[in-house]
Amino acid sequence: EANDISLRAMQSVLSCNDTELDIKLVTTIKKPDDALCASDLDKAAVLLSELESSFLRDNSNILTEREEGLIRLDCDARIGELASICIKKFGRNATSGLSGSSGAWQIWVSRCPDQNLERISLLCHTCS
Repeated sequence: EANDISLRAMQSVLSCNDTELDIKLVTTIKKPDDALCASDLDKAAVLLSELESSFLRDNSNILTEREEGLIRLDCDARIGELASICIKKFGRNATSGLSGSSGAWQIWVSRCPDQNLERISLLCHTCS
């Protein structure tokens, strides 16, 4: 029930009824540690980025700069978490993303270029 509500809320923010947006993806965003494959985490990071963009665009007239910044920081942290879990669970090969396209790792790299030390440390401490 809670995941169904979250799914409908995400569909509303994105103004869509996208079949790609399903309960599995909602569950991955809510409980990334339970992801069964790297592509689920990659898709979750892409969705999170799309939700952020859509929400900020639709509410730009009522949000303050500070609120927008806090939303971006929260999304940066969540995408970083998705990327970290992806590497820890599925190894260094998970940095390649969805068939070479943007995945959790690539999104984190582009959004947070100042966190290279954290990424290097994560890669050095990850087996595979």
